[in-house]
Amino acid sequence: MTRPRVVLAFLLVACQGAASVRKQADVGPVAFFRDTTLVAVSSAEARTFTLKTQSARDSLRAVLHRERELWRAGAPPDYRFLLRVGCFCPGPRGWLLMEVRSGQPLRAWDPAGHAASLADWNTFSIEGLFDNLERSVDRDGVVQIAFDPRWHFPAYVYTAALPGPDMWGIFEARALRPTVSSTLDLAGPDEPGTPLTVSAVVRDSRGRPIAGAVVHVYQTDVTGRYTAAQPMDEPHARLNGRVTADAAGRFEIRTIRPGGYPRTVRAGGRDRHIPAHIHLDVRAPGRPERRFQLVFADDSLLSDPYWANWVRTLRQPVLTVRPADRGVAGTLILTLD
Repeated sequence: MTRPRVVLAFLLVACQGAASVRKQADVGPVAFFRDTTLVAVSSAEARTFTLKTQSARDSLRAVLHRERELWRAGAPPDYRFLLRVGCFCPGPRGWLLMEVRSGQPLRAWDPAGHAASLADWNTFSIEGLFDNLERSVDRDGVVQIAFDPRWHFPAYVYTAALPGPDMWGIFEARALRPTVSSTLDLAGPDEPGTPLTVSAVVRDSRGRPIAGAVVHVYQTDVTGRYTAAQPMDEPHARLNGRVTADAAGRFEIRTIRPGGYPRTVRAGGRDRHIPAHIHLDVRAPGRPERRFQLVFADDSLLSDPYWANWVRTLRQPVLTVRPADRGVAGTLILTLD
């Protein structure tokens, strides 16, 4: 029979009943499809493993291990790549643009720029592809595989599971590009506290966006502690990370609303509680570092004239939050001199 191009035998169980849920997306993915030179690794470059003996399986495992180590040695944490997957049912599918962040699939688009649902059978990160290939070693009868010469990810795979011949699967990947994320997931889904999303833009004093500004974000947890062992240990805050503003100076932080310090400090001649805040240390080429402390408009401590003057004098950003799908959200402008 004519053998389809692509594929992983691990698709054989999961692919039935798969369907895409689509919605409108921006033009970015469409431009990616148009702009990308679709250089493919073809079946002619693939090495064939007929997995009838233990030595053949061991040989394939050794190849996968070597290429995976090379991939990990230079793999970007965030990237996009084009992926096409198919199997005997429902058959070959079209190309998808995959976005991977911190090694995990984040979202996918079709060539028209519509969002595609993430499904176990046809949307993967590169690490996920390696995982499934390694599991297929003991399950398949034939594996053909070729790797991308630059990044060492599996670029072409054909697998046929026993008893065959129609138990085939397909996988092709190409055009991997590292990306710089302008979104920082500072707090995980299990972090206690009210989820908070901050959408911000970095501008100069004339209102022009500053692209590529790097923002170091760190804060306390919901109890007001930077670490469990050292509550006031700012330099080693458990909730900390960095994010880079995009071409329009925009970035987003997904975190939780911080708690205020559990202890008072001596300020203005008496003991005071410090308003809950998030540190934003901003660096941009050709400009001095600016260290902001984001505070919250609904914090009752800001009614104290001491703190109100502190905010005004140091031009600290004040965030007004509103209810959101998850917790609360607010927008912010950071101005660099």
